[in-house]
Amino acid sequence: MQLKTLDANLGNNNPFNYFNKFKLTNPFTEKRIEARIKSELPDIISLQELNPKFFESQVDLISHQATRLLGDHYNIWIDKKTSFLSIAIHKSVMGIPHNGQITILDNIHSPQIENCDPGFNWMMIDILIFNYLPVTIVNVHLNSRNSTCRVKMLKQIWHCLEENNASNILIMGDFNFDPWRNSRSPETNFLIEFMKKWGLNFHHELDKNGLPSPTLRSYGKFYTVDLLMSNFLYGDCLVLGISKGTTRLDGGCGTDHYSLLANLFLEEDKVG
Repeated sequence: MQLKTLDANLGNNNPFNYFNKFKLTNPFTEKRIEARIKSELPDIISLQELNPKFFESQVDLISHQATRLLGDHYNIWIDKKTSFLSIAIHKSVMGIPHNGQITILDNIHSPQIENCDPGFNWMMIDILIFNYLPVTIVNVHLNSRNSTCRVKMLKQIWHCLEENNASNILIMGDFNFDPWRNSRSPETNFLIEFMKKWGLNFHHELDKNGLPSPTLRSYGKFYTVDLLMSNFLYGDCLVLGISKGTTRLDGGCGTDHYSLLANLFLEEDKVG
């Protein structure tokens, strides 16, 4: 069995890109991303830095940016705290016939952490794929400025996984730190402990220097802050626009992160 995943942070930090005053994906780029998603047809999608619901012209989630990008072939979860995050599963993976209706489903999202920016968040869903395999999917957008808040958010996810008795775990998102290039940071140390606890492995191919392809350029330096990991799949992701033979999800303009696209396979002991 194969699962095609896509992880994308849709925000941008371009000071000249003011189609959207929140500096999230502008309408032109949104159309390019929508077309690319339709051409790739991922099974599982995680998105960060979507338009918040209070910025959208409609207050209901049915017309949210995530639904415009993904359409009615997906079951869509939007975090109800900020609506900055979304997880989507292609209906065929869940054994659901396509009925032409957009479906918004409930999810677990992060409680507020005192003295930490509420704009950063994580969300979690539990689903059944291929009609037999329970999977917990976590979409992560950790704090970009505060190491302590990043660790606290990771601890929240740890406790939630324990409470839900999670077994097959897939985690994607913008962690806002690079565990390879910032190997001595407190959040890297905790992430290593976190991954050992849950048997997680990265789906990033390393070069001869032991570094993965970068997903963000900041102040002239490259970092891998968008991460993909699981404990029941194998295979490596492509970084769109960085990996050989790939182009950016946004067509080359709009977002400041490079997206992760992966064809992952179930481990043999999880099949059948």
